Amino acid sequence: MPHASSKALLAALLSLTILVSSTGARPSILRGASPLDQPRAGSAKRLPVGVERADWEGILAAHEDWNHTIRRAKGQGERWEGTNTQTGLRATFDARGGEVRPESGEWQWGLELLSYGVGAEQRSLVGHRPRVGVQGRRIGYDWDGNLEEWYQNGTGGLEHGYTILERPAKQGEAAPLELRIRVRGGLREAAIIDDGRGATFGREKGAPLIRYRGLKVLDAQGREVAARLEAADQGELRLIVEEQTASYPLTIDPIINQQAYLKASNTDNDDLFGASVAIPGEIVVVGATGESSNSAEAAGGGSLTRSKASGIATLRSWPLGTTVGSNTLMAARPWLTSLPLTFTATKTAGEATQIAIKGGDNQTATVGTPVAILPSVLVSDDLGDPVAGVSVTFAVATGGGGITGEVTTTDANGIATVGSWTLGTTAGSNTLTATSDGLTGS
Repeated sequence: MPHASSKALLAALLSLTILVSSTGARPSILRGASPLDQPRAGSAKRLPVGVERADWEGILAAHEDWNHTIRRAKGQGERWEGTNTQTGLRATFDARGGEVRPESGEWQWGLELLSYGVGAEQRSLVGHRPRVGVQGRRIGYDWDGNLEEWYQNGTGGLEHGYTILERPAKQGEAAPLELRIRVRGGLREAAIIDDGRGATFGREKGAPLIRYRGLKVLDAQGREVAARLEAADQGELRLIVEEQTASYPLTIDPIINQQAYLKASNTDNDDLFGASVAIPGEIVVVGATGESSNSAEAAGGGSLTRSKASGIATLRSWPLGTTVGSNTLMAARPWLTSLPLTFTATKTAGEATQIAIKGGDNQTATVGTPVAILPSVLVSDDLGDPVAGVSVTFAVATGGGGITGEVTTTDANGIATVGSWTLGTTAGSNTLTATSDGLTGS
């Protein structure tokens, strides 16, 4: 047999929902749908007697849309406002950008785009008036016919993003795309987190109050493009996108959330809020030994209720962490010898939503022989946690050859692996696909 080599390629068949078409047509700059514009799952709230479930879910969806609608502020000219009930943030928008503040109004924070371009070739937007369009939960700023900035008020937070139709420099320019952004308001102390995919903001020498997180960039083919945030001088933020080989248009999409902080629900001086504190992982439990009412709330964490008559302390909520595994909660009081008491709960993976190549891509082997590394894919939920027990189907797409174990199930680590893959008898590219109903990814 001649010793020819065939290159084996594994391509996961995925159906990404992206902002713009990849056909090359220029989309309407203010009419693209942000990634949050997706159908929402039905509510688990109790169904009223005599009401059809479909009708009730429609009512709940309409109510949610109404709660998150961005509306023109009365008597304030070119200003709009909206409330995000999940994060407790109120957002206001003017002709150049948006700001958020908590319901208490203790601080405000926002972003304003100053320029964008490739390397030092920046297009200044200072003093420029964008065309503003508002529709439902979404407000968009068409800055120059090529870049749209938008905010989407949704259940996951206030989503902020940019859509750039064409590269603002010659293709082949080595420098990456860069957006220069001014930080508005009083929270100018920035700290980069999540390997450059997010940042927190707070007052100087104070705790962070805002999270700007989940930075993700997709090109016109639905491929993720490397990107990062950098803190610059004079209260500025830089967003760097390594898009030198990407296909335009690009969609840039982070989310704004309020950083968790603790505050008593009332301000009685003798409540002794903070007399005892436990911090088990991502949860904070705070005691208020002088509190005599039936409620005390902690924004963003747990909340403790204490009744003097019964002596019972109850954690009103315990949101588990984002990683699959055991979560531990401790309750303690300094002078009680029987404490601390420990509670445990297990975080499990959510419903499978994504599939991605895990291993076995871009191999080389002799024609008519099996590849050395068995191709595999990873199935995960929205948070990236692996999901077990999901059926995956492998199939030969090009090049001939054959496989075994074409239908398999993900293991405890969310990985599905084909039984074997023998290449075709003709030298050249061989392609294998992996699919699973309803999953998207890259």
